Amino acid sequence: MKIPQKEIPYFEVVQQLPYRTKLILGELIYRGSKDGFIVLKKKTREIHQLIELGLIVENPIYRGKGFSISILPAAPHLHRAYKRKF
Repeated sequence: MKIPQKEIPYFEVVQQLPYRTKLILGELIYRGSKDGFIVLKKKTREIHQLIELGLIVENPIYRGKGFSISILPAAPHLHRAYKRKF
């Protein structure tokens, strides 16, 4: 996987995630759009953890049911690499 140097810290954080949280991040990437957006119904403990780590960011513009998040917004190359992998 070839990613830019500035995205390597995000890759390292993802590698150090607990197994369950890593599975949830993988599921979000798999189910999310090509651009990295997905709408969820509720926030779990793992979602809060991913928000705190900066791996996902809430979309403040979204006004529908649930809430929208952007997955790996600061690391688009890493997101694409994981999207291809899944």
